[in-house]
Amino acid sequence: MYDWYVAKDWHDRLLDITSPYVVTYLQRESSNELKYANLLWKYYVHYNSYYDAAAVQLHLAKSPFELTLGQRIEYLSRAKANASTRLTGMADVGLSRQPRQELLRETSDQLDLANIQEELMGRIRKDDRIPDENKRKAEQDLDGVVLPVSEVRNTDTGGQSCANGKITALQRLHRSSLLLRPIPPRLRPRRPPRRCQHRSNLVLLHLRDTRSGPKVRRSRAL
Repeated sequence: MYDWYVAKDWHDRLLDITSPYVVTYLQRESSNELKYANLLWKYYVHYNSYYDAAAVQLHLAKSPFELTLGQRIEYLSRAKANASTRLTGMADVGLSRQPRQELLRETSDQLDLANIQEELMGRIRKDDRIPDENKRKAEQDLDGVVLPVSEVRNTDTGGQSCANGKITALQRLHRSSLLLRPIPPRLRPRRPPRRCQHRSNLVLLHLRDTRSGPKVRRSRAL
């Protein structure tokens, strides 16, 4: 029945079905076809499950589907908006704050990288110094999957360094945003031992030990 609804483009009827089987169906089919993935995040939005919708949209923006950079930016923008929404529903109920923040952080990072990539692509198109063949090659490399800053910076433009200054500035900004994040407890440096104070305490304990007898020895053992 679900296949029939999709084949008839009766998506609204499918979205109106309140059943976990619809989610299972769309999750299974979305791994192979983009239209099912789009229906999946729309289904989540329909029932106010904005966190799950944002997770699907982020996955689409990073997926190997044949999407332009502009389409990936649109998915990331939607994912950022949904991850920031505080309303809850379905699987969002009882969701802790940390997963939502991590999803929002990853989405924001990907969106920053995608904007860098888009700006460079626009500058390459407008630069008359770059041969047309190199422009087409650079556009093929940039108009697709969101790339790391290092790969965007090394885009072949026939020897021309387009927008490298802008990329460097945005790269530094991206690194500084990473530095501002809270350090996980397991990575935080431990407080160094206070050796001088420790030694002085040992001396005091030794003096008290010689004056007070076994009572102080028992307290020091504790």
